Amino acid sequence: MIGPEQRRSFIFASILAPRTDKEFHDQLSVWGHYRQVLQLCEMLVDSCDDYTKIVCWLRKGGIYQLFLNDYPQAVEFYKKGLKGAKELPAPDLELAALLDLGSAYRRLGKTQTSMRCFQNALELANKIGAKKQKANALSFMGLIHSGMENYTKAVDFYEQSIKIIQEVGDAQIEADTLNNLGVNLIQLGQNDQAFQNIQKALEISKQASIPYSEAWCKRNLGILLTKQKEYSNANAAFNEALEIFEGLNNYAGQCEVLESLSGLNYEQYQ
Repeated sequence: MIGPEQRRSFIFASILAPRTDKEFHDQLSVWGHYRQVLQLCEMLVDSCDDYTKIVCWLRKGGIYQLFLNDYPQAVEFYKKGLKGAKELPAPDLELAALLDLGSAYRRLGKTQTSMRCFQNALELANKIGAKKQKANALSFMGLIHSGMENYTKAVDFYEQSIKIIQEVGDAQIEADTLNNLGVNLIQLGQNDQAFQNIQKALEISKQASIPYSEAWCKRNLGILLTKQKEYSNANAAFNEALEIFEGLNNYAGQCEVLESLSGLNYEQYQ
């Protein structure tokens, strides 16, 4: 049994951990201690060096975006982090801030602003030789084109991203990008290729124990199965995704799956 002090120590250490923070996010989802992380970040900001302050601002932005769905507040902390990273300078944190900021702006529907952030991130990643972040920027640019229904362009960006990430290795980015690639292939009517990519993403998510990505893979698999009129299998995939999102306290994911289930029921019984 983990006691309060051990939890506090874990959370405190996680704030300063590298950005490959799957364990951090998963454990916080179980505990629901997002507000505690925000408080600890605030404590650190008052007593740490400039680099750590920037890390804390980006962490706070991440909590507001990923767990509290407060995108305007996330933007404010990301902008603070970006400004601090440029002034220090700290190109690694500047790159992280650009990616985070672009993601938050995309959620707010500010497509052009988001794209500029990712383009700037791509340029900086090329400049400092950050291949993993380059792959991430390309993947995000694919998301934007997908949202604009430019599916062929989106596929091109995703394929560029996957090629890089398979060289340097990052299960989270690879799984998410393969999954998103599959979604766009569905839109282009390439269902067999879509299934292969989503299935591969699902396998990676399971092997690397990334429940968030696994849930989205199952949800998208359900969408594909619905299109193929495999209603029973689609229903099973949606419910498995819903169960994972419920376990993660991810309400946005739950809403997406419930909407997909509603669409399935409508198509099945109309």
